[in-house]
Amino acid sequence: LHRVDRRQRQMCIRDRFNMLGVSINATTLKVAAFGAAFYAATVGVKNFVDANLDALDEIKQLSNVTGESADQIYLLGKVAEVNGSSAQAAQSSIEGLSRTIGEAAAGVGRGAKSFEQYGLSAKKANGEIKSSSELFGEISEKMQQMSNQEQIAMLSKLGIDGSMIQMLRLGNDELAEQIALANALTLGVGTVSYTHLRAHET
Repeated sequence: LHRVDRRQRQMCIRDRFNMLGVSINATTLKVAAFGAAFYAATVGVKNFVDANLDALDEIKQLSNVTGESADQIYLLGKVAEVNGSSAQAAQSSIEGLSRTIGEAAAGVGRGAKSFEQYGLSAKKANGEIKSSSELFGEISEKMQQMSNQEQIAMLSKLGIDGSMIQMLRLGNDELAEQIALANALTLGVGTVSYTHLRAHET
């Protein structure tokens, strides 16, 4: 029965987007529960964007401060929303983790100690400093081998909101898949690029 319901939800999501000329294959929809929840969370997202440009301005400001892609901040917020957290918590986590990354990259403060403790690196092989979204995937993988208590402690030390724990328990591959699915289901609606387009239209 559960398999039938899941298959029906997949077909419903696929049919809705096929009507818009968007093809979503079975592989993309294998995270069916997420897809259904995400679709519900993003119904009317176009209206949200049109009526709440201030929220997108906050994302752009955070992008300017942290260097994180504005569209990535938006998508992480949507994934957080369907995994027991919120867009606001995702944004505060990006800001907090960015601060920790900066300390680790400079080899100072709590950030340097926390990164050393958890075997994380703030820099890529070419010397560039990693973004928060890049570290989220690594942190998610580290969490797979930890107890619940250890996971909570890790997030606190890295400056990540505790409500993000469910999203970060997904593991790197599923987290990346959900971000990709979020992008596919929004069709770009709500991203900063979309907002700029709308602003020029009006």
